[in-house]
Amino acid sequence: MGIWNLITQRRIHTKLHHLAGRVAATCLNSVVGRLGQDISRMSAAEAVGYVRARARSIVQTQANAVATAIESLTPQQHERLVAISLDIVTRHAIEQARRSAAKPRAYRAAA
Repeated sequence: MGIWNLITQRRIHTKLHHLAGRVAATCLNSVVGRLGQDISRMSAAEAVGYVRARARSIVQTQANAVATAIESLTPQQHERLVAISLDIVTRHAIEQARRSAAKPRAYRAAA
């Protein structure tokens, strides 16, 4: 493997991560809105699986839109874009859901 291949691979890797960040940012609110259950009571593995299942179609649709706009992604790069975006969305959605569940609720004192 030559130096040119290494440079090209690194540029593609950086490009995919940048695009995945954009895809994840546009999908995050939709995914969080889809989370019906309180995932703060789930184990880490359960929460990841639950969020990934809910987020897959949203991320796939947005990644398809980005990929058609770019037009230079190979099918393997497109699949990698979806995978990276799904990982980012999953991580942020779980963090956001757990933060919102950790906020103490205000109770009214009895009169």
